Amino acid sequence: MDADDEQSLIDRRRFAFRVGFDGDRERAVRLYRELIPDLTRVFGPEHRQTLTARHQLAVNIGSGGDPGEAVRLLREVFPAMARVLGPGHVQTLKAGGHLARNLSEAGDWAEAVVLHRRIVADLTRVQGPDHPQTLVARRLLAVDVGRDGDRAEAVRLLRDVIPQLERVLGSGHPQTESAHRYLKCFTAR
Repeated sequence: MDADDEQSLIDRRRFAFRVGFDGDRERAVRLYRELIPDLTRVFGPEHRQTLTARHQLAVNIGSGGDPGEAVRLLREVFPAMARVLGPGHVQTLKAGGHLARNLSEAGDWAEAVVLHRRIVADLTRVQGPDHPQTLVARRLLAVDVGRDGDRAEAVRLLRDVIPQLERVLGSGHPQTESAHRYLKCFTAR
């Protein structure tokens, strides 16, 4: 089969995603770094397949422990996804959420808060207030607000989202449990 065959490239992207999803971040990064030049050559730099691979490369780099490099990559791919797919597209919003999360991991809580607020507003509009992705984004916003120094606002945001997390995801879900842990952290003196 031709290495530039479009379906082969799509299959390679799906395989790299699966490798990363299964937790082998290092291998996934290697696969994406090999794949992205081929996708760019065949589909173009701003084709959905190429953008998806670039997004997933950044996710795997961030999850592998290098949020600074993930931020650098996501600062390029997030606006490209907004141009190509639209600012309210689910994949664009995921990329924005990953950028905010990696900004937070890199310690830039102020910028993470600004971006999280925008992502929460967009997710609420596009997917609704009870969608799990919206609720997780609200939890992440609350945590970064607290990390950025406004503990009172973080407590208010967590108290607002926890009942919805419990109702939608359940009280034993890791996102709900994390929200409770942060609430205790931010209310402790």
